[in-house]
Amino acid sequence: MRVNQEGLNAAREGHITDRFSRAVDQLGSEKTDVRIGGLYALWRIADHSARDREAVISIKAAFLRTHLPWSPQEQDSPAAEASINSVPPLETRAPDAQVALTGLGVLCQERQPDWLNVIYTDLRRADCDGLWLHHLNFDGACLEAASIYQVNLTRHR
Repeated sequence: MRVNQEGLNAAREGHITDRFSRAVDQLGSEKTDVRIGGLYALWRIADHSARDREAVISIKAAFLRTHLPWSPQEQDSPAAEASINSVPPLETRAPDAQVALTGLGVLCQERQPDWLNVIYTDLRRADCDGLWLHHLNFDGACLEAASIYQVNLTRHR
């Protein structure tokens, strides 16, 4: 029985590793919906594998830093000096980044205190309602007009 259990555990770990690799590959896609699928797949992996939770959280933070740099550098991103009323909500402007932020804010609820960098990110008009964003370093990030209703930014539970 022990041999069977070890075999099942090894198969499970292999399956999780394959799912993890495919999800990370999806983040590099040109298609927004494929990236969103990869972010949700990583979120699901984090829910089912405590061992992979920190890696998923780090990947989501890195996704935000690389896809939403502050100051905006891409042509289709609203300029830094644009009126906030002309900046579309994050869920419209970069729906994959909103999914990453939401996943980060949910997964961080179960996280042990340790700083995580989302520095220099363009989070204008992001929906942060109800998220756990404690121990996130927002240095240099732009959160202008972000919705922060019932956001948890405390250091202690």
